[in-house]
Amino acid sequence: MILFIIIGFYLLTAFGNIRGDIKNFDNINMSILNPFGGITNQGEVFYSSVAFIGLKNYGLLNTNKSFEYFVLSLILPSRYLPKISDLPGYVSSFTPIGGGSGVFAYFYVWFGIYGVVGIAIFLSFLINLAYKSSNEYLILYSVMVLSTYPRWFAYSPITLFKLCLYILPVYFIYKIMFNSFRKGN
Repeated sequence: MILFIIIGFYLLTAFGNIRGDIKNFDNINMSILNPFGGITNQGEVFYSSVAFIGLKNYGLLNTNKSFEYFVLSLILPSRYLPKISDLPGYVSSFTPIGGGSGVFAYFYVWFGIYGVVGIAIFLSFLINLAYKSSNEYLILYSVMVLSTYPRWFAYSPITLFKLCLYILPVYFIYKIMFNSFRKGN
C-alpha cells in the first residue's frame, strides 16, 4: 500500500507540474529528490487568503457586494455577474494570486470572526446530521462535501454549495429511471 501511495504521489505531482506549465516542459522540476520544487499549492492558498484579508482591512473590498454576488453566483453563471462575484478574480486586479483562497478567509472577509465560526458550525452540523440521518439525499450531499473537500476548502466555497448539490438531481433522476426499469422487468 505504501508503494502505491508513493507511486500515486509522484504521478499526481508530475501531472500537476505538466498541467501547470505544459508550454515550458523542459524546465519542469521533476526531480525524484525534490517533488515540491517551486511554489506549492498551500503557499498560494495562504497568500491568497492573506491578500483577501488585507484588501478587506484596507477598505479596498466591498464585502457586502461580494457576498451578495456570491449568493447570486449559486444560481447564475459567473459571466452574467460583475468581477467582484469571483473574489480571487477581483483580488488579482490588486495583487497577483494563484486563484482561490481558504474557505475560512472567504467567510472572515464577509462576516468577520462570526463567519469563521459560522462555517465551522455549519460543516460540523452537516456532518453530524448526516451521520445520524437516514435521509439518503442528506447523506449523499455530505459525502459530496467530504469528497470535494480539497476543492472547496482551498479554492472556493462555491463548490461547497453548488457543485455538491449537483449530485442530488442526478441521483433523483437515476432513482426514477432505476425504479421504472425495475418495474418494467
